[in-house]
Amino acid sequence: MNKWKYFSPEGVRDLLPTEFLAEEELRRRLTEYLHQSGLRGLGTPEIEFYDLYASGRFAPQEGLFKFIDERGRILCLRYDGTIPLARVLGTSLREHQLPDGFWYLGSVFRYNEQGGGKLRAFQQAGVELIGSGGTRADAEALRLASGFLATTGLKEYTFALGEVSYFKYLLEIWRLDAEAEAAVIAAVQSQAVAALPTLTESYGLSADIVRALEMIMTRRDIGVLEDLSALASDSRVREALDNLGAVYAAVRQIDPEVNLVLDLTLLQSMEYYTGTVFKAYAPGLAYPLLSGGRYDNVLANFSRPAPATGFSSSLPFILRALSWQAKNRDEGVLDILGVSNKLRRARIYYALPAYNRAVELSRELIGAGLPTLLDWEDYDPNVAEAVREGSDDLLIYVDLDDCRVLNGADFEPSRRTDSLTEIIARYAKGEA
Repeated sequence: MNKWKYFSPEGVRDLLPTEFLAEEELRRRLTEYLHQSGLRGLGTPEIEFYDLYASGRFAPQEGLFKFIDERGRILCLRYDGTIPLARVLGTSLREHQLPDGFWYLGSVFRYNEQGGGKLRAFQQAGVELIGSGGTRADAEALRLASGFLATTGLKEYTFALGEVSYFKYLLEIWRLDAEAEAAVIAAVQSQAVAALPTLTESYGLSADIVRALEMIMTRRDIGVLEDLSALASDSRVREALDNLGAVYAAVRQIDPEVNLVLDLTLLQSMEYYTGTVFKAYAPGLAYPLLSGGRYDNVLANFSRPAPATGFSSSLPFILRALSWQAKNRDEGVLDILGVSNKLRRARIYYALPAYNRAVELSRELIGAGLPTLLDWEDYDPNVAEAVREGSDDLLIYVDLDDCRVLNGADFEPSRRTDSLTEIIARYAKGEA
């Protein structure tokens, strides 16, 4: 009956001290960056009414954690950060002046197939720029996303920039039946160029359709936008691709160093996204590190129609990318984040009559920047020796007339302040 008490459910994880410190520092960095970017922080509850996602347009029904409250109402755990934020903008912030930018950071919960790095509970951070439908807002979202990843300490990542509305218009022009349309979308999303002959034979695709699909799946140069527009001969397609080109140019102008490629196969969530979309990839990950785009129809569902764009990223994915980078640079994730020294601490053993002196010393050490644990067990030389052998802690023993470092050189009580200052300085630098 208790066989599972030693385990965690699939898709969730414990954070051990090193992992906890890494995620804590990542949250701190991202919070500071987003705040300094002038965005407004916004928090929503982890428990929402199921009605928020009941339509199925914003989250797959099988992906929700659902349960019943004491009044018989169906509740669910928060699936993402965007939809609850949209709810707040349609209610509590209904009178808030737009356009404006918001950010969030919190836990989300999802049933997911295992594999591909997917988790059922994880920290997610995101940015939403609400109230502007122009190219400048799309470019700003991508600029913020680039700064977001740079803040984490990642050195290598690539943005893929695409558009979904142009393909919706192409499908209208091509007038394929439902089966053919689904097959074409699947082929484009998987970049299955080799499948084109089979699709042509199965569904009678015209030469122009095949040429367009080949361009979409194989070309990444900026010239593909003009060539595809000419082939489609539709003003809506041209306008969508022109907007994509303008966003691409604006991002290049703002940040010439950004690693940015065009990818017209990014047709993610076509019912949700309405225009520009983008994803970020990093070495060592087989799935996107960050994703976002324009979703102009979402807020209308909360009685406040407004254009919007934004992005989100999962903190465990960022940490996995950092881990891969660390291995290839022969360093640790905590080194990249600049907090490896935060695992270092002092541990004070003391004789009971010297309790006040031990407390005073702990305050002195903490004031000098060294985290200090005041041990609550009676001092036992044998136990202390065992701890010393397996610990990186700075071990100190305090008595009424004695104060010495157990894993360093002894020193006289009369020289305690000077000696401790020296030891603390060396220890904080990793020299002691």
